[in-house]
Amino acid sequence: MDNLTVAGAGDTMDRNLSAEPQTEPPTAALEPPSPRQQLFEALFTAFKNSLKENWERAQVESHPLGKRLIRLVRATYEQRGLYPEAWRVQFVRQARTLHSFTGYRDIRFLLFEWLRSRQFVPPDADMFVYADARMRRHIKRLSQALQNSVALTIPPLASAQQSGMTILTVDNPETADRDDALSLRPLNGGYEIGVHTPLLEHAVARNSAWDAWAYDMAVSIYMPHLVIPMLPHEVATKYASLDAGKIRPVLSFYFFTDGKSLPQFQRVCCEEIKIQRNASYEQIAQWLAASQLAEKMAGKWKVKDTQKVRDAELHTAVQVWIAAAQQFERKRLQAGGRKFDREQIDVRVGQDGAVQLRRYSQDSAEHKMVSEWMIAANHAAARFCAEQQLPCIYRVQETGGARENEEGSENANNFVRPQSSLEMAPHRDLGIDGYTQITSPLRRYTDLLVQRQIVAFLRNEAPVYSPQELVKRVAVIEETARRIHKIEARAEFYYKCVYLKQHRGETFNAEISYSPPPSRNVVLMLKDLGLRLFLPLASIKGMNAKQIPPADSPLNVRALCHNMDPERGTSIFQIKRAFEQSERRRE
Repeated sequence: MDNLTVAGAGDTMDRNLSAEPQTEPPTAALEPPSPRQQLFEALFTAFKNSLKENWERAQVESHPLGKRLIRLVRATYEQRGLYPEAWRVQFVRQARTLHSFTGYRDIRFLLFEWLRSRQFVPPDADMFVYADARMRRHIKRLSQALQNSVALTIPPLASAQQSGMTILTVDNPETADRDDALSLRPLNGGYEIGVHTPLLEHAVARNSAWDAWAYDMAVSIYMPHLVIPMLPHEVATKYASLDAGKIRPVLSFYFFTDGKSLPQFQRVCCEEIKIQRNASYEQIAQWLAASQLAEKMAGKWKVKDTQKVRDAELHTAVQVWIAAAQQFERKRLQAGGRKFDREQIDVRVGQDGAVQLRRYSQDSAEHKMVSEWMIAANHAAARFCAEQQLPCIYRVQETGGARENEEGSENANNFVRPQSSLEMAPHRDLGIDGYTQITSPLRRYTDLLVQRQIVAFLRNEAPVYSPQELVKRVAVIEETARRIHKIEARAEFYYKCVYLKQHRGETFNAEISYSPPPSRNVVLMLKDLGLRLFLPLASIKGMNAKQIPPADSPLNVRALCHNMDPERGTSIFQIKRAFEQSERRRE
């Protein structure tokens, strides 16, 4: 497999590390190498010799260029500025030529193995964690914070009137940092629906150590084998997580619905609520599947059967939330927004190392219920900030072209990535006139910034951040988040390949084609895994070069995985074409 990659990922350096081979820039004939280029060539020769002769750490360090070489390999692996980017790009290009005796097609693994085998990184270092110095630093301080537990105290807040109120969180089963909840309270003529997020002002004070940690990381990190929270355990999973049975300080956004018209935003407030139940998406799906039975039993339960009464209330709440979510979606689509209905694949690694895939559709009722209500709350927060003239970080997206040209994925050429702005403006894909992010303050630092602005206003205080300070912080946050998201994508890609290794001999639905010119690699898109592989022709069995179609007309096939080596980036697939399967069925 020629350089494992996530399709469409990354900047130039990222593509050089993990995508298709890049064409070399033309060079002037007979132009003598500069002293700088001569130094690079000497460093690369030392690297090549260290691999061929299997140098140990002492041999590397004793080499005249040893210290420079260590820095260059480390800088190239971590994509850091210890050496100029041009050197790192050239180092990767030339390292590809070493495949014949190293066996590595994925250059990132070769560099990491070079560092680890020569003890320049700890033997138990995680490849993805070690790719970022910020991440390594954060894990260390989180561990120290866990060893020095802190008792948090918060001033009392007004308690929500929870009589007749149903409050529920919905997350994946493994979620430990629950950062949003939905509530329902019957009112005359309809229902009051609340979206609640943890109020963090007392736990994560501005300019505190924990605030600095969160700003440094920008986001929580979710990899298939590892979760690294943005905030310490005391906050992310103990103090602020919206756990069942706990009274939590929250920032609440309330809406009113009569069940017929679009729910209307009413108010935002700081308060305390007691979470009644934590549910998973799977549980919501099961409740919905059993809804017909619940309706048949309505009115037959006795009041003294408390659990059944609560279940009936919960059933009603879920139905109201879903119906309102459908109204929100219709409104967005009418305004030109997109329908989010793609199949998603979550990758998780068990304690035994087995990789598990969890597939779900964004269009399922339970996922739509949560996502539409979070969009509604973020929309309400954006309009509230604009109306009150609060400095805010808005997410805006340019207006695109004709609808029929916009049906691709986020990697399509027509996708316009949302941008941050201090001015409220429409978000094209969401189909709303303003959008910010405030519903995940445990996981995104930008959400915490916006929460602080609104809370300060509710308490008749000046905004916490000026527009100039928001601009400065957002630039840092977005750069950090982009880097983290690339590492998350690489980890997900790697563990999908591990899944293939663990399921050798199985056959998957796929598309096959050549990659766009000038490269002649084969692109194999395994649709069952959401995994795109760039492969040399030698990795493909059952089809010859002339039978593989061009990039603009991929062929649906079945791909049997004969071999997969995620570390070295090599694989072999047996391809069965669709017409062959049709011929076999007719026979």
